[in-house]
Amino acid sequence: MARLIYSIVQFVGDPVRQEAVNVGVILLGPDAATVRIDGSAPARLRKVWSDFDRRLFYAFARDLRHALAMPHQPFFSEKPVQLESAVKALESIRAAAVNQFQLTEPKPLSSPDGSIRKEADRLFDRFVVSRVRRDQHPGRHMTRSRMREMINEVLGVWASTRAPQLVLAESAQIDGQLAEHTVDLIAYEDAEPRMLFFAAPLEGPQAALIRDALPTVIEDIRQQWPSAEYFAVLGEKPSNGRGTARDPGETARRVLGRVPDLRVFGLSEFRSEFGDETLAF
Repeated sequence: MARLIYSIVQFVGDPVRQEAVNVGVILLGPDAATVRIDGSAPARLRKVWSDFDRRLFYAFARDLRHALAMPHQPFFSEKPVQLESAVKALESIRAAAVNQFQLTEPKPLSSPDGSIRKEADRLFDRFVVSRVRRDQHPGRHMTRSRMREMINEVLGVWASTRAPQLVLAESAQIDGQLAEHTVDLIAYEDAEPRMLFFAAPLEGPQAALIRDALPTVIEDIRQQWPSAEYFAVLGEKPSNGRGTARDPGETARRVLGRVPDLRVFGLSEFRSEFGDETLAF
């Protein structure tokens, strides 16, 4: 039976009234650490607290990961630092985090197999309200605006920890060779577009139009920005049990697969590519 330690990451929207919302979980083991952050938190919390700072949120998540990584770095042939050292680091962070982002008191957790990832998933499901996971309702398709929001949430967390030099712009205008186009999300570096993401819903009145227009749009933009990377993210079909003669996902992949150097992801593939927030040392 493995001994683990966990803490909940909270956003305190009103410190006077102590109104807190769980936005992530931390799980520590003898030789591994996991920080799971709710990527949907910025979009949700800004609707309640208009002063919610998205950049500060991502910076706190980044600094939290970096700080907790330190106790697990092995030195030459020595063994990794034990759990007690990691807990001391966590306590120091908790004492310093007294403003809008705070950590709950660390608590012990017993795990039958010692799986950090599995236990982190269980804690995240239990304590953190994830809008990304509950957004899919039977009989309703995922809209382009919701897809755009999800892409921004996932990329925001990814960029804050992996590529902090990138600046994200949602629903941004960019010049192509022949016309100006709207891109669902652009990641800029030194004012140059480096990564362009296009949302392609599979259901809805404009789904086919968006899908069929994307190859022309991307080709026009590429003429102006040939060194940028291009990505398309496909939506999901409604889980209402209705059968269709043609799979819109297959059609979309076939159409977009003709675009040179365009990477095409389903939603789950996109989250796996850019949403892995586990640190193991």
